[in-house]
Amino acid sequence: MSFGRLWRYDEKFPSTIKVAREFGIDTAEMNIDQFLGPDDDWNHIRSVAVYYEANVARAQAQKVWSQSAVHTLYKEGNIRRARYGFKEGETRVGNEIGLTKRIARRIIGGER
Repeated sequence: MSFGRLWRYDEKFPSTIKVAREFGIDTAEMNIDQFLGPDDDWNHIRSVAVYYEANVARAQAQKVWSQSAVHTLYKEGNIRRARYGFKEGETRVGNEIGLTKRIARRIIGGER
């Protein structure tokens, strides 16, 4: 069942290890999951650490984003979209810090 989405069963997506290498992410500090399984290119990257202060979580998320290759890969067209932030430990409420330009345009209403 695809819910209107075209599925390409013969298409292969990079493993989580390859994604970590391409993004320049340390797998000792971050977990990478193929959120919908190996037949999709949606990766969910999370810290292995739990931070009890929101400002520390925000700073760590910003550090990982800034040190990764996300911007370069996005400009090269290898990433369609990316966003980053952190979740509150108790409430599980997400706090988005930043995202790639194309998503920002869509959210604001400029690009369709």
